Amino acid sequence: MTVEFDLIFLPFHRIDGKDWPSLPGLMTASPPRRVARGREGDHLFIYLALAGNTPFSSDEYTKIIAQMTAGFFETAGSLTSALRITADILNLTLLNRNLGTTGRGQYIVGRLILGVLRGSQLVVVQSGPTHIFSVGKDDVQHIHDPELSGRGLGFSQTAPLYYSQLDLNPGDQLVMCAQLPDGWEAALMSERGVTSLEALRRKLQSIPNENINAAIIQAQTGKGLMTLLSAARLQAVQTPVAALQETPASMLVSELDVELDMEELRAQEEQSRQSLPPLSGPVAKAPAELENTPAPEAAILTSAPVPADESIRIPSHYSQLLKDSTPEDSSADEMLPESELDGSAGVSPAIRQMAQSQIFSSNNTSELPEIKRTDLSRRVEIMGRLLTGLQGVRKFGRSVSTGFQTLIKRTLPGVPEDRSPAMQGSTMAFIAVIVPLILVVIASTVYLRFGRSAQYDENYKLAISEAVGAIGQSDSAIVRRAWESTLYYLDRAEGYQITQDSYALRQQAQSVLDAMDQIIRLDFRPAIYGGLSKTIQVGHMAASETDLYLLNVAQGNVMRTFMTSQGYEVDTNFKCGPGSYQSINVKSESTYDVGIILDMVALPRVNLFGAATLVGMDNTGTLVFCSPNKEPLAWKLEEPDIRWKNLAGFALGADDYSLYVLDPAGNAVWVFGLDEDTRYGLPPDLFFSGDFVPKNLGQATDITISGNDLYLLFSDGHVTNCTPGILGDVVPIRCNDPETMTDTRSGHQSGAVLSDAQFTEMTFTSPPDPSLYVLAPVTAAIYRFSPRPEALFLQNQFRAAVDQDKTLFTSPISAMAISPNRYIFLSVGSQIYFATDVP
Repeated sequence: MTVEFDLIFLPFHRIDGKDWPSLPGLMTASPPRRVARGREGDHLFIYLALAGNTPFSSDEYTKIIAQMTAGFFETAGSLTSALRITADILNLTLLNRNLGTTGRGQYIVGRLILGVLRGSQLVVVQSGPTHIFSVGKDDVQHIHDPELSGRGLGFSQTAPLYYSQLDLNPGDQLVMCAQLPDGWEAALMSERGVTSLEALRRKLQSIPNENINAAIIQAQTGKGLMTLLSAARLQAVQTPVAALQETPASMLVSELDVELDMEELRAQEEQSRQSLPPLSGPVAKAPAELENTPAPEAAILTSAPVPADESIRIPSHYSQLLKDSTPEDSSADEMLPESELDGSAGVSPAIRQMAQSQIFSSNNTSELPEIKRTDLSRRVEIMGRLLTGLQGVRKFGRSVSTGFQTLIKRTLPGVPEDRSPAMQGSTMAFIAVIVPLILVVIASTVYLRFGRSAQYDENYKLAISEAVGAIGQSDSAIVRRAWESTLYYLDRAEGYQITQDSYALRQQAQSVLDAMDQIIRLDFRPAIYGGLSKTIQVGHMAASETDLYLLNVAQGNVMRTFMTSQGYEVDTNFKCGPGSYQSINVKSESTYDVGIILDMVALPRVNLFGAATLVGMDNTGTLVFCSPNKEPLAWKLEEPDIRWKNLAGFALGADDYSLYVLDPAGNAVWVFGLDEDTRYGLPPDLFFSGDFVPKNLGQATDITISGNDLYLLFSDGHVTNCTPGILGDVVPIRCNDPETMTDTRSGHQSGAVLSDAQFTEMTFTSPPDPSLYVLAPVTAAIYRFSPRPEALFLQNQFRAAVDQDKTLFTSPISAMAISPNRYIFLSVGSQIYFATDVP
């Protein structure tokens, strides 16, 4: 005879030291008048706890629990399927809520315990790191396995579930909690014997804890009722069973986007039943097979007793069984006559092996509760009528086909009715060609209309799943990987189509990653209307407040563009390139030959060189001073005694107009000062002397100056900073070789170079906020460093907007310039792009 039990629930709810009589999220429900097949004898309780930084009202608790209850009793089939769908209802509700608030940094996570009472059997499901203590007469079991139950609900489309089964005895007590309070584990693991609810509650209440969210359950012989007690007065209040709203289960599943294929599950069960021989002895059965199995001789799961002195947390033996067996549910036994069922149906080999081990005892068995079966006669009658209808449709199709063939024979001339018309060769060839083409067109149309949409939906759902996985994470590496995966799946989804949803999710993912990488997105636009000629190769740029100068390395000359209301316009009258020019010294009538210009610097409006707005230098050390609407002037620098080797560039001091010439092949930097005629007529001095020479100076590629500090950029991307000595060797030269780049971004390390950038060009901006800007051409990024005596501190990096980055900067950047009014210019191919309002 099946023994039935009642469950009495006592809530334990404390907030900031104050006890409350009710516990939101705790509810019991008995089967309503109309339930789905298989739910007739199931008594359900729900224990739900929500955490996060998003408010969740009591009304929302009531609403979602009502939806979960309706979903459970309207789901036919196995018990595990119904429990999974019930958990999915909550999971998808929280998931959609989190997706709507991720941009504001808000999230909510659910921790859930579902329990179903069937006679003396209690099946529980946990999702999230919840705890259940089963306190029996002789032992205590701690049911807790975070690896199987996961972090909770609301993070992904798949709800992590952890199944367990308990055999109840009179007086057994259960303690459920979403988060284990301090001291409870030791107190509960030491509990022995049958005690009252109030006694156990007083024992737990004596342990000081400011916040408690738990429920105590006691089992007693009864009729399958579930009763909630008032925590204030301990008076039994029978929970009314409200009439559930009659919503078809199919509609509920459709709204939740939960795909169930019961026919496939039945086929898998039938295959498993046919492939395994029947067992001669009792068989231990997994929770998935509790449903609709009236065989009284079937063994019931029991757990090995826990020693009295053992207080460590261990997963239950029933959960271990579920973990090792197949996770698929089966309800095929409901389609068979009761006479064909036995205790071995649908049991995997792993379960058979564990049933013979010492984990489960076949001696401690009890009868499974009798579950009423629905009459199959009505189903047989319906299926018979359906089969008859299908046969009629097939017969009608054959009649139409025969009539159509007869019509063709009678319509075509000269063809006897008893012989099919012969086709000509050209007709057959035409059909052989046109039919495949029609099929290809139809298939392509169907794919373009439906297949691409399905591919988009699949990848977009994966992107959403990755985005939700980043919510609530404190590990920056996990957060970065999740958002990068989100962009990866969005790229795949938008390869089929782009929607407002995918665009919004991309913006959100990109903004999070940009914040982690300290990226500031700028709005770039073309600087020169119509672009440049494809014969022009811009290798270097310099900018003033109104002018932009372009060094065309193909011809070795400089082009001037000036600002207009429509952008920048090329000055066709500007002359600055190879040629023979008059000396800048008005007292001299000498002329100097200027070769291909290799470097240039834009001059301020007021300078020591008259009307010149630009100074350039060729590879022989000859300077050319250029100005709009005027002939250039030139000046020949005095060559040092050891001769030039291979000049690479020069820098001009903003304060004293000292000229620093970089000669990497000569392993030297030469410094030229102004003479009394404000010309560079004095012999040069070596910036480095003696042992104060940076390592690998021959690999230096660029030079810039800030005050008296010299900065050199090397081919491997590192920077060296040197300060000149004073009074000869009294205060020697000081160098940071290499200069440390301090990178505070998450997941990056400080060092001589940055792992995500290869630098090729640098420039300093003038005070009041002097900064070193360094170009990474491959990633189309400009890194801004703040110079400090001990290191270069990375402040941020500038990049184009995401859509511009994919359309405008498809090729590496060839040159960069920053104007005194903080305009950024980038050269890509035959166009120059610029951005204003740079912070």
